[in-house]
Amino acid sequence: MATLRNDDGGIEEITARVDARDLSPAVREAFASLTAAQQAAIGYRVIDELSYEEVAVCLQCSPVTARARVFRGLQTMRSTITKGARP
Repeated sequence: MATLRNDDGGIEEITARVDARDLSPAVREAFASLTAAQQAAIGYRVIDELSYEEVAVCLQCSPVTARARVFRGLQTMRSTITKGARP
């Protein structure tokens, strides 16, 4: 369990955690809408923090293709989340 700090940064930290919790379902839904290749590429690059070269090895593709899959997947997620946030 996180300890709450009693300084100026504490409020910002709490706000960020609340915002992340609210955003989490939208992120999960947007991620689920991606192709399997995009999900894998984003998982390796963003979650596992692998380089594009390492992602390419895992996906058995070129680093350029790995970079494109991550870029397009994140672009799709951003678009999906933004559309869902509009009133």
